[in-house]
Amino acid sequence: GKINIALTKDNDSATGTSNNDAYQAIRTQINDISQKMNAIYEAMGDSSLSDEQKEAKQKEGARLEEEYDKVIKEGVQKNITNPVGVFLFKQTFYNNSTEENAALLEQIPANFQNDETIVKVKEQTEKQKKTAVYAKRSHCCTARCTNYAKRRKKGKVVLVDFWASWCGPCRREMPNLVEAYAQYKGKNFEIVGVSLDQDAAAWKESIKKLNMTWPQMSDLKFWQSEGAQLYAVNSIPHTVLIDGDGTIIARGLHGEGLQAKLAEVVK
Repeated sequence: GKINIALTKDNDSATGTSNNDAYQAIRTQINDISQKMNAIYEAMGDSSLSDEQKEAKQKEGARLEEEYDKVIKEGVQKNITNPVGVFLFKQTFYNNSTEENAALLEQIPANFQNDETIVKVKEQTEKQKKTAVYAKRSHCCTARCTNYAKRRKKGKVVLVDFWASWCGPCRREMPNLVEAYAQYKGKNFEIVGVSLDQDAAAWKESIKKLNMTWPQMSDLKFWQSEGAQLYAVNSIPHTVLIDGDGTIIARGLHGEGLQAKLAEVVK
């Protein structure tokens, strides 16, 4: 088709075919939101702003971020059967739930099904389905994770904690796990730490420094960790809570949410 290119100081566009028109419609929306967000970030640097004014701008920034994500998500859903939707899906699939990704994957045209990224997303989604909340995990895991099973006794509630010594948020969350372990370790509860470290010395030093007295394991394979692959973990810190029957009852618990859930299930 005939494609029309327009270049300006602040923006640019490509229109004239159905796919270009669809993509440009989305770009126009997100560019407008981006400009508003940038204006807020620049204004936040004004030292004369009161705390109330800063808080108001932060809330407006958060609202715009949600609006930005909504535009992308709607753009993917509307265009998933054409190259525009597939392109956006490949960039943003990690923001979706397992159910959303599964539904979108089914709609992707056959000529994109062998795309390298799409294949990886399909594999990850299948793993996530198997390790979703209330999915049954025999002996806590599969045969590839025999060591997990050895750490788990029948009837115990087990919290599998995925972390790494290089992960700042993991280190900040650790005092909460130390507190939980001190409170519940004598009450049919266990924690198993699974590290995504590569440096054995740094891993072991962090265990001591962070006062992690529960069982720990790592194959030192970074993001290729077999444990992380098995549980479809793509960000850390991440926790998986498993009941005494081997059923996953929660994922991604931290802080007060973790404490509340443990108070509910550990007797």
